Amino acid sequence: MPGTLVVFDRDPGICCLLSVAVETLAAIAWTTDESEALRAICQLKPDMLLLGAAMPHVEWRGLFQAARAKAGACQIIGIAAPEHLSAVRRFAEFGVDGMFWRTTEMGQILRRASATLSFTASARLPWEAHNRHVDRALTYLAVHFIGRVTLQDVARTVGVSVSHLAHVFAAAAGMSVKEYVVRLKVELAKRLLVASRSTLEALADECGFYDASHLSRAFRQHVGCWPGEFRGQFVREREISHMADGVLEARLVMS
Repeated sequence: MPGTLVVFDRDPGICCLLSVAVETLAAIAWTTDESEALRAICQLKPDMLLLGAAMPHVEWRGLFQAARAKAGACQIIGIAAPEHLSAVRRFAEFGVDGMFWRTTEMGQILRRASATLSFTASARLPWEAHNRHVDRALTYLAVHFIGRVTLQDVARTVGVSVSHLAHVFAAAAGMSVKEYVVRLKVELAKRLLVASRSTLEALADECGFYDASHLSRAFRQHVGCWPGEFRGQFVREREISHMADGVLEARLVMS
């Protein structure tokens, strides 16, 4: 049975990276609201809770206590930038299970999530092979995937040749950098489709697609249905289950 991962972070990049990396291992809920995060912890009892240290004005002690009380075996992982050292110290005080730097350790986060959420020890875990060039590429993509990213851009940032990056990335991800970027954009579109009533044209621009047609084609290829069908299915399921209205429910769509 798939596990559950709750991401409390204002940056959609880490949620999208995780969605692609552990899609067969977990359902992922993403929220930027503290009360929604608490509700997700209580209702879902996640296997892993990822907390962005950059979230402002958060009562971190309460989140940690809720996670320990409601989801006892939950792995609590923090993600921070160097400027968030005060939050890192608080996380250590509250008993965080792991702390990773947003600027360098995206690959390590994916490996930690894969190991925590995998229930088949004999199976090859996604991203289990460590490669510092792939890790740097993932860190770059988490921030820039909404833009017009090219393999050349990523290779230049990582500091390796285009051919070398293409080889090591495909070996780790099972797909090219270009395809991975599209997958990240689609993951963001999935969440925005059910979290807002924006038009496809607006969503295409927000997710980095050329236009609504480009979004629709990529969405159907990777999800198996058109964006409008995906949004409609979620609305019907929410009505049938009598779920309360709210942003969190919209983000608990199947990853």
